[in-house]
Amino acid sequence: MTFTGWVKDREVLDTMMADSAVAIAMYDKKLDTFTYYADPTKLKDYLSAGLPILLTDVPHNAVEIEKAGCGRIIPYDRDAIARELIALMKDPESLKKARENALKYIKKFEWQTIFERALSTTQV
Repeated sequence: MTFTGWVKDREVLDTMMADSAVAIAMYDKKLDTFTYYADPTKLKDYLSAGLPILLTDVPHNAVEIEKAGCGRIIPYDRDAIARELIALMKDPESLKKARENALKYIKKFEWQTIFERALSTTQV
C-alpha cells in the first residue's frame, strides 16, 4: 500500500487511480471548516475511477456515498483506516461490488444527466 498525499500532476494522478483499488479521503472535523459546504472534486475523481472511498463524515455527501454502497464512513483514526482497508481488501466480492457501485453512482454527475435534469424543468 502506498499513501501519497497530494499529487500535483494530473496524468500521474489518473494513472495512480487506474492502478488503485481503494481511495481514502480523511477530513479532520477539528481542522476542516469548509469541506462540508464544498463539493470536494477528489471524491468525484475517485468514484469516476471506480474506487470505493473510505472517508470521514465531513463532506456533505458522505452519507449518500455510503448509502450508495461505494464508500464507508470511518472515524478520523489510523487504526480505523487500517481496519477498514484490510477488511475491504480481504473481501474481493465486497470490493468488486463497491467498485461497481462507484461507477453507477458517479453517472448522475455526467454532464448530459445534469443538463437533462436541469432543462426538464425549464419552460420554453
